[in-house]
Amino acid sequence: MNAGLTAGDMDLEGNGSDILFRWQQAHVGTYTLRIQLVDVSGDVPLSIGDSLEWIIEVIPTS
Repeated sequence: MNAGLTAGDMDLEGNGSDILFRWQQAHVGTYTLRIQLVDVSGDVPLSIGDSLEWIIEVIPTS
């Protein structure tokens, strides 16, 4: 998934910005969520810093 959010879409002043991700119809399994800041102001997108990564495991419930 490429969320395509830009700094112009969020208020990044002060303490930063919270981004809410909602998952619907998550099937049992392991998922990886990776967030990478990218500067797209030039001709070639440039990564900014290291990406953050979370591994999420969806387990069956009864």
